[in-house]
Amino acid sequence: MRLHRFYSKSFTEHSASLDLDSLQSNHLSKVLRLAEGDTVEVFNGRGLTGKFEIKGIARNKTKLFLTSNPIQEVQDSNKTSSIIPVLKKDNLHFMVQKLIEIGVNKIFIYRPDYVDQSIAKKNMSKIISKLEDIVVGACKQSGRNFLPQIVFLKNLKEIVTDKDNFAIDSFIAFDFTGTNNLNNDDIKDDASIGLITGPESGFSDEERSLLIDKNVSIKLLGNHTLRAETAAVVGLTLARNFLGKL
Repeated sequence: MRLHRFYSKSFTEHSASLDLDSLQSNHLSKVLRLAEGDTVEVFNGRGLTGKFEIKGIARNKTKLFLTSNPIQEVQDSNKTSSIIPVLKKDNLHFMVQKLIEIGVNKIFIYRPDYVDQSIAKKNMSKIISKLEDIVVGACKQSGRNFLPQIVFLKNLKEIVTDKDNFAIDSFIAFDFTGTNNLNNDDIKDDASIGLITGPESGFSDEERSLLIDKNVSIKLLGNHTLRAETAAVVGLTLARNFLGKL
């Protein structure tokens, strides 16, 4: 039986015990109905996991004691980043959740030229800060032990013109102007790849010109028109599959 998972950034290889905060304690006792003596798994978002026994459940915290040697996972050497536009809250949350479940290493969120007017004037840093719970929840659910980093970009140009600063070797953009579908030859095992998708209204002429000027490979995602969040998920799924990671 798979153990219920909890996140604690304070968990290290030297931890003998941990305290879960009130939010996680409430979820543990009221939702999952776990009790003292039950075993849970804890991960720290940096690859470390361990099994803990519940020793005390209180209103504001739950006490856990380590019952086995912690295991340090080695991070995936195949780096795939998703470079996605900011969308409406529910769409953005769905997209980020699915990208993490599939195995994205890093997520870059940019403000597209054709940004939805309902979010055009919103503080992007606040939008991203609210994604932290989505990231943790997706890792808990999917069994991932590394929390993918989320980075906000002012625009698409910021990353495409300075890929070395963002540790990306090559870009692949998905757009209807592409001439071929993504295939196995486009994905290299030893390269860090940035997968770029546009908003619901598509890339602007300026953004397409930028992609062409920077020699970004532009590919199709089949014959159907996909929603913005679907395109990002499908693109990452194909890339991870070609890498043998799905």
